Amino acid sequence: MRPSIRLEAHPDVVLCCIDWNMPVMTGFEFVVEARKRQEWRDITLMMVTTEGEHDQIVRALAAGAHEYVIKPFTPEIMLDKARGSLACWTRRCRHERRGGLASHGGWRGH
Repeated sequence: MRPSIRLEAHPDVVLCCIDWNMPVMTGFEFVVEARKRQEWRDITLMMVTTEGEHDQIVRALAAGAHEYVIKPFTPEIMLDKARGSLACWTRRCRHERRGGLASHGGWRGH
């Protein structure tokens, strides 16, 4: 496992904001690695980056990022995205408690 993935030390994380351009690995690589791990599948991954090419957005979302925010952004945009992700996380938790996701093999967000 690459050294930049240190989520084991923080099991209560529910949201990670990541940048496409990071040291050691790209944000895209981080999304791919995080989604390989069953115990991290419920973490909301929000790509927050200056990279706004359509291909990059599509690749990040297809790999498992839940949100994609292009810099510069306003506080309202971040709050809106975080609220949307929290609402999806809350719905998933309610659904899981009722036994609804056992056969789905994981959750991919919205």
